[in-house]
Amino acid sequence: LAALLHWAVASFAAIPPLLLALLLVALSSRGLCAVAAGLAAAPLAFLRTFERARRESLAGHAAHARATGISGSALLNRDLTYEFRDALLPTIARALAAVAIILSTLSFLGFGDTPPHRDLGLMIAAARSSYFTAWWTAAFPALALMLLILLARLAAGLDEGERP
Repeated sequence: LAALLHWAVASFAAIPPLLLALLLVALSSRGLCAVAAGLAAAPLAFLRTFERARRESLAGHAAHARATGISGSALLNRDLTYEFRDALLPTIARALAAVAIILSTLSFLGFGDTPPHRDLGLMIAAARSSYFTAWWTAAFPALALMLLILLARLAAGLDEGERP
């Protein structure tokens, strides 16, 4: 069962997150629940693979620390708070940026939420007919999306630079 689950997660990780989200939304209804499910499933397999590899590389650390006589509470205090701060928070920040980018792309392609709700992709798509007369209606949402993408790439680059 574990090998089958690992194969399924590895298969989903081979599909780019945007394509996976687009596939999940296109195969289901076009409601907000379908978009939310597509956005939740898209980066999950990708992040799961890296987190599993990281966890396996640090697996022996706790056993070695316990063998040297460190108490369970000290180990919990020292290592898990460190792991939370240095591993989980940047992962959450990158996942939220990826979800915002994927949501904007899906909305721009017409698979997002319905027009009373606004997001950057839907705003850019709605302004498509007035590019020459009211250029700012598409330029400012596109600029905000571009800034979000650049900041997400900068955060990922800074996180890569801190790793040994």
